[in-house]
Amino acid sequence: MQNLPVQSLKFDNIKENFKEFLRGQSAYTDYNFEGSGVATLLNISSYQTHYIGYFVKMLLDEAFSDSAHTRGAQLSHAKRVGYIPKGKRSASAEVTLKIHTNLADEPASHFLEIPRGATFVAANNNQDQRVFTVLDGSTIYKREVSGSNVTYTSEPLAIYEGTLETWNFKVDSSVLNQRFIIRDRTIDVDSIRVRVKANEFSTNWTEFTLASQISDLDETSNIFFVSTDEHGYYQIFFGNGVFGVQPSNGNYIETTYVSSNGETGNGAKVFAFNPVGSGALAAYSNFETLTLSNAAGGREEETVEELRFAIPNHWRRQNRLVTEGDYRSILLSEFRNIDSMNVWGGEEHIRRDYGKVYVSIKPRNAERLTALAREQIRTSIVKKFGVVGADVVFVDPDFIEVELTVNAKLDLRKTSKTLPEMIALINDRVSEFNTAQLSKFDAILSDLALLNTIKKDDETFVGLYDTKVLTKNYLHLHNSTSSQDVAFGNALIPASIKSSAVTVAGSSLTIKDDGAGLLKLYRADGTVHSTVGSVNYTTGTVTYSLPSAARITGYELSSYGRLAFSGVPLTPDVGTSLNNIVRISKVKVVTG
Repeated sequence: MQNLPVQSLKFDNIKENFKEFLRGQSAYTDYNFEGSGVATLLNISSYQTHYIGYFVKMLLDEAFSDSAHTRGAQLSHAKRVGYIPKGKRSASAEVTLKIHTNLADEPASHFLEIPRGATFVAANNNQDQRVFTVLDGSTIYKREVSGSNVTYTSEPLAIYEGTLETWNFKVDSSVLNQRFIIRDRTIDVDSIRVRVKANEFSTNWTEFTLASQISDLDETSNIFFVSTDEHGYYQIFFGNGVFGVQPSNGNYIETTYVSSNGETGNGAKVFAFNPVGSGALAAYSNFETLTLSNAAGGREEETVEELRFAIPNHWRRQNRLVTEGDYRSILLSEFRNIDSMNVWGGEEHIRRDYGKVYVSIKPRNAERLTALAREQIRTSIVKKFGVVGADVVFVDPDFIEVELTVNAKLDLRKTSKTLPEMIALINDRVSEFNTAQLSKFDAILSDLALLNTIKKDDETFVGLYDTKVLTKNYLHLHNSTSSQDVAFGNALIPASIKSSAVTVAGSSLTIKDDGAGLLKLYRADGTVHSTVGSVNYTTGTVTYSLPSAARITGYELSSYGRLAFSGVPLTPDVGTSLNNIVRISKVKVVTG
């Protein structure tokens, strides 16, 4: 008997294979397979075969994280490797709260409590009102007295967009495999807090914390775990009496969390304290809120594509931070308020620093991490997953500002636009390129890509080229004579480097390179005051040291000043390295 060829799962090919198979049988040599009856039977068989093949392919696709198309399948893969999918993430801000009162009304203890669940209100980017919550309570000890007036000032407070919600469960040992599911799509999983008490009416609670590694647990560990159910809701579960405490029958479980609006909480800037529901603070009325950092970091739940990236990377890093890839993976997974990030070893730093790992993060909707965010990463992520002895150094992004001059020769006869409209068009296209291609790590300012974006096959452009000047700002500490490095990360043309004004003993001076690799302070008449450093033209590293009497012009009364260096790049393309991010800051259009 002739074998049935299996070459394709396409319907037409399956049907044709059936025909070829039947033609090879002696009983069917005279059959007309295009006849209606036989054709119908072949259609049914081909359809069934095609359907089964397609179904099996879909099953195989969903069986692997890198090919799964459904969220349910990705959640199942996440559970298998111990990854907790991220739902909505609350935007967070940092504020300081001041309470103004008088000696007669202040508490005898001379401190005030900001309870968990106390709220602030603010407007987001769209001027919609949002509520921000104190997730963990705080105590105000700082007290200032002026006459009969008293001011209490809090330490910096982390507040999270959303309201504090509670789900209660009762342990029932008669229920086999009882599950504690929080059926709320708006939950910020990082905000979950769990307390357990003996029964519903008990006033004594035991705080349970989220477990990170099972190897550190014993039968006395008050911990809980989080996973997702088949519908994507978060569920909590506890230890088994060997690894972690298992609540007893009749115990009462209180689960609180922040119900978040995700990305819509970003951008809030001006906060007002809401005394309603704030315990003893409700007795006061004169509040002042100072914003230390605007609200940022709000995210929507992880998409299928984000899960496709996160799940296998979570498995590969095995809950430890060793390689650069580990840092990238775990920070993107656990912190999430990251617009762009770069990680490099100390051996690659400007001044080699072996044994250290450098991390630079540009957060969403901001240029630098706040002190609070930096501390959160260090304590809750690096210390949790880091290897003993590893030293992590966080550095802020350093921006290479490009002052761009676009030289365009235009033939206005080929367009209905006026010259001012064409100049505006060029500016818009440069801005489009800047937003889409730059302002992140590892983004190269490609001269060819920039010019193509400006021109876009527009016949109005007869000629087009550009020139660039790179600028970097350095925060210089006055009275410091130590050597400082300003890294442009790009080769520079000799004799093109200069700084903003520096004042020494009443004289206005400028730092310039002499074209031979030396940096010198020049007077206004062009004479040299002193040599203050050197330049590596190949790497674009400027190393300088100012005399202690030097002051940055415009910052004479401050303890520090912002010193700007500029230089012309050797090549038309501008690259990035380490903590450098390139972006276009100024555009000048010259037409002819």
